[in-house]
Amino acid sequence: MANISFTGAGNMPVTIKVSATGAWEVEPSASWLTISDKTDGSVTVTAADNDTENEREGKLVFTMGDVTEELPVNQLPMETGGYVYRYPSHLDMGLVMSPSGKYVGGEDQVLQDDETFNYQIWIFDLDTDESRMVAEIPNAMYFLQQPQCISDNGVIFISEHHNGGTIGIDLDGNFVIPTKPEGFQNAPNVQGTSADGSIWVGYGRNVSGDAGMYYPIIWVNNEAETLPIPDKNAHGAPVSTGFMARGCSHDGKVIYGSSWDNMENSACFWKDNGNGYEFHWAGEPDRDLQIVPSLDAEDNPIEVAQLSGPKISAERTNISPNGKWLSVTWCKETYDGNGGYSEARFPAFIDLETNKAYLFEDLPGGARHATNDGLGFTIDGLMTNSGKVIDIENGAVLGNMYDWIKDNYGIATGPGSIVYMTADMQRFLSLCLASSVSSDAKTTHWFVAPKPAE
Repeated sequence: MANISFTGAGNMPVTIKVSATGAWEVEPSASWLTISDKTDGSVTVTAADNDTENEREGKLVFTMGDVTEELPVNQLPMETGGYVYRYPSHLDMGLVMSPSGKYVGGEDQVLQDDETFNYQIWIFDLDTDESRMVAEIPNAMYFLQQPQCISDNGVIFISEHHNGGTIGIDLDGNFVIPTKPEGFQNAPNVQGTSADGSIWVGYGRNVSGDAGMYYPIIWVNNEAETLPIPDKNAHGAPVSTGFMARGCSHDGKVIYGSSWDNMENSACFWKDNGNGYEFHWAGEPDRDLQIVPSLDAEDNPIEVAQLSGPKISAERTNISPNGKWLSVTWCKETYDGNGGYSEARFPAFIDLETNKAYLFEDLPGGARHATNDGLGFTIDGLMTNSGKVIDIENGAVLGNMYDWIKDNYGIATGPGSIVYMTADMQRFLSLCLASSVSSDAKTTHWFVAPKPAE
C-alpha cells in the first residue's frame, strides 16, 4: 500500500499486510490513529472521527532493526465526507462492481483448524453502506479463484479451478450454475452481465468438437448460445484457438472481447442488429495490417504479418455503460526479422457507433474504462498505481486520477487507476497494486460511493 485514506467519520478498520524477513514493529505518528491485531504478517489501523475543520495527515512508522518504512495516512474533515472510500484489503482476490453500482462483491480465504480453506463471499450494498457474508464455501466443494462480475440483482460470478468455469452465488447463498451451449463439454465462464442480470456474456471451450476452440457465449435468462466469429484472426491467419467475450453494455446489446490465438488478443465487438449479433473488429478503419517479406530459419523467403491495432486481455470493464466507448491498448508491431516482434503500446478508445479510434500515443500503458459522455481512464502500466483522466474526443489529458478525484469528489483516495464508473458518475471501482515487490506483486481494489443519508 502506498497510503491510506479515511473519510471524516464512521470508518472501518483497515488491515495492512506486511512482508518482512524478521521481527518488526509499528507505531502511529498521531493520537487519532490506533493499531491493533498485530501478527507476523499484518496489522490493523483504525482512525477516530475527525471533528476538526481541516484534513489531517499522519503516518505509520514500520521498523525492523535499522530499516524504517513510513506509510502515509490522511483523513478528510467530517463535513466533507459526502462520499465513502472503502478498501477491504482482506478481500485480496479482487472486487467487482455491479453495472449500476448497487453492489460490490469479493471473497476471502479463511484458514481452518484442519489446514483447509473456506471461501467467504462478501457483498457490499452501496445504497446502505452495509456489508454481509452471503456464503461460506469449503474448498473441498469448490476451489474458488477470482470474482469475475456481479449483477444489479446481486448474483456474483467467481471462477472455479476444478471445473474450469465460473459459478454464481446469489444474495441468499444459493448457487447459480451457467448452462453450456449444445455440444460443449467444459464448464463455461461468465465475464459480464447486463444491468438487469438477464444477459450474461463470456466464453467456453468446445473440447469435443474442434480440439479445444474457445467460443464467445451469450446467455439470455441462462440459455446459452455462441456468438459468431470470423474464419481468420486479425493477422489474417486461420483461427486456431478462438475468441472470448469479456463484457457488455447495460442493455446487453453491445458485447466486446478479443481473439485468443496465442498472444494476438485483438479487440473485437458484437452488436445486436435486430436479427442477432454481428461481429466487428474494433477500430477496423484505423487498423494497419502489413505483410513484411522475411526469411525462415533455412533462409527461404517467407511473408510475416505486422499489425497496428487495438488489443484487450482479460479486462472485464472496458465498455461504457451505454455501449458507445471501448477502452483498449493500441499496439504497433514491428517485425525484427528474426522471428520476433517489438511493440509500441499506448492507450486508445474506440467509438463503437462509428468504429473510429482515438489514439493517445504520448501516454504510457493502456485504456481501462470510459463513461457514457467520453471521459476516459487509463492505467500507466501493467504493474503501476497511477492512471490518467482523459477527454477522449478533444484529446485532452485532464490530470492524474488521484488529483481528479479529489478535485471533483472532495475525497482523498489511495493509489490506483479507475477501471469502472457508473453511468451517473457517482460510484467507481479502482484497481491498485497491493505490493511494490515485483516478485510478489498482487493487485486489489477499492471503491467510492456517495455516503448514504442517515
